[in-house]
Amino acid sequence: MPAAVHPVLPDACVPCRPAARRRSRLHPLLLGLITLAGGAAQAATWSLPGSAGIFEPDIGNRLTMTDGIAAVSDGAVGVVSTYLRYPVTALAGFKGNKTMRWRVRFRDNGTEGFVRLTLRQYRASDGGTTSIASFDSDDHDANNLFQLQSRCISVNWDFAAGPYYIHAQLARSGANGRPALAIVELTPESCTP
Repeated sequence: MPAAVHPVLPDACVPCRPAARRRSRLHPLLLGLITLAGGAAQAATWSLPGSAGIFEPDIGNRLTMTDGIAAVSDGAVGVVSTYLRYPVTALAGFKGNKTMRWRVRFRDNGTEGFVRLTLRQYRASDGGTTSIASFDSDDHDANNLFQLQSRCISVNWDFAAGPYYIHAQLARSGANGRPALAIVELTPESCTP
């Protein structure tokens, strides 16, 4: 009597059938583990390197982006101000009223330059923007090297009302200014704003 033909697997795959059955039994177990892991997801950190910013189309030679760093170009002449935007994505923990640790790695070597960041929400209802929090390198000691500073902010995340982004300004008012931005990071954290 001829062997029964499997309705899905061709005859050439007869040796594969037991393995296929084993996989089908394991699949619900794997799916259950993945579901449990997803349900226990921790709040995520949103983080981007300075060079990931979206810059103005007419930026010309005022900005260099290398090795993850956005910096006012050494070749830029006179007073220079450049703007970058970093879209913030909706991650686990970015919903409702939350306190966040805002960390920024930057260089501000003195009075002839600065790095300023503003967390904003673009309002879908009327096309305007709301400034939520800001970070200013001038609030910290000048340093020729990069420094990592942080502050605690409170944000009522509502991505349904409109997207969020960080607006960054790197400015230089004299030849000695060397403002640069290396990392922008937001992490849900229990802290006091």
